[in-house]
Parts: sequence; structure tokens; C-alpha cells
Amino acid sequence: MLGLWPRMRPKSDEEHVERLRRSLASFDRWRRPLLALHLAAAVTYVAAVIAAVWALRGFASMMGANAPGVAPGFLIGLAAGASLGFLGVKIAHGLVDLALGLRNERLLVRYHDALREMEQEAREAEEAETI
Repeated sequence: MLGLWPRMRPKSDEEHVERLRRSLASFDRWRRPLLALHLAAAVTYVAAVIAAVWALRGFASMMGANAPGVAPGFLIGLAAGASLGFLGVKIAHGLVDLALGLRNERLLVRYHDALREMEQEAREAEEAETI
């Protein structure tokens, strides 16, 4: 049910780490296609901004006859600019996320594996002493 209900029992460390392993594997599979998508979006974004500036320069030369439409046009332009700005922030955020590569999750999995390995070595040493 989309994970919206509160969990009745807390997850164990092993369950959490296994879920992280699956997430990391999925991220590694989709990293390159997502990076290509975000880079294409960034290039398209830059092209759209350049086209908007070019169009504004063209509109500035026609300002004399269209003076009454300046205020509504300005408000519409503000809304369009805010939309483009938010899109730019989203693209930049996606690129940074893809560049960093879930570092905290990878460190947590490595730490958990190191703890398991130390526990295993301690058990083996204890068994060797008892023999």
C-alpha cells in the first residue's frame, strides 16, 4: 500500500542494510541513464534561456506600440522565469545527487560488513581457543 502506513515493528539492522544494498544496486544500474537524462535537460535548459533572452531583445524593439501590455506581460514573465528557475534548480540537484552517488549509504553498508567480519573473526578465534 505504497508504504504509507506506519510500521508495527521496527526493522532490524540486517533488514535495513539489505534494503540499502538493493537501493544501491538499483541506483548503480540507473545512474548512467539518469545522468544522460539530466545532462540533456541541462543542455535544453541553457538553450531555452538563450532563446528567451533572444526573444526578449526582439520584443524590446517593439515596446513603443505595446506599452499598455507591459504590466501583464511582466507578471507572466515573472511566473515563467520562476518556473524556469525552479527547473534549473531541480536539474542541478539531480546532477549533484548523481555525482555524489549515495555516499552515506555506501559507507553504512561497508561499516556493517566490517562489523560482521569482525564478529566472524572473533567467533573463529574463540572456537580456535576452545579446541
